[in-house]
Amino acid sequence: MLGIWPVMLTPFDEKREIDYDSLARLIEWYLAAGVHGLFAACQSSEMFFLSDRETQQLERFIVQQVDGRVPVVASGHTANSVAQQVDQLNGVAQSGVDGLILISNRLALQGESDEQALQALQTLTSQLPTSVDLGIYECPYPYKRLLSDETVAWCVQSQRYTFIKDTCCDLPTIRRRLALADGCRLHLANANSQTLLASFQAGCQAYSGVMANFHPQLYVWLYENWRRHWRIIWRRRRWRNTLITRPVPNISSSRWGILRPMLAECVTVRGMPPPSSQPPLIV
Repeated sequence: MLGIWPVMLTPFDEKREIDYDSLARLIEWYLAAGVHGLFAACQSSEMFFLSDRETQQLERFIVQQVDGRVPVVASGHTANSVAQQVDQLNGVAQSGVDGLILISNRLALQGESDEQALQALQTLTSQLPTSVDLGIYECPYPYKRLLSDETVAWCVQSQRYTFIKDTCCDLPTIRRRLALADGCRLHLANANSQTLLASFQAGCQAYSGVMANFHPQLYVWLYENWRRHWRIIWRRRRWRNTLITRPVPNISSSRWGILRPMLAECVTVRGMPPPSSQPPLIV
């Protein structure tokens, strides 16, 4: 799960029924903005106020309207009992979505331990189809349950989870989670605009926040330009390490005096030292 993923809104008509004509226009508006995926049936979609039937109809409509142009993930995970949650989530999985998102505060009641939440997560995971990727959203309603490091580590080890929508709004916690998920298929999607750029710089690869409902083009621009900037830095550093730091015996001091400023102009990046005043040696 990479890029910008709006938490979709659900429009309603005067009879408080889902307005599917308006929803179709909203989907096209998201896609025209260049978003990389859509998160349906989440808190912004009013999932706590939809029946299971309405939720599944909503998800099927969105999948059909998107028609494969971007991936769609969805939740609708609102029930309290484990048995009902299993039914809910399996129903969502059958709607054609690319990812099934669990809600962290459904795993345990407020005040119950992280160990209880992890046990519930393990139980639910074992009863969900392996054909669909899984994720977790730290939804703030009806209360916010942040995932423990042990839970994040278990998600990594299970190899079932590809997405955590992070709402901790805390860079040290984000960095710690990124370290736990390093090298695996689990990605963090920051939901907080204030820490977004810093989280990208730390290694976060997605944004899934409510502000993408107001100006998604801005977040798409930020993500794509950051990724482009990061690739340029990576390539320049790789080039610099190849051309400058390896020893080169066949470059005379006089010629190096000419080459050095040219290389410095080409590959110097803020925070990187310029080439050495002495000619390098190549082995």
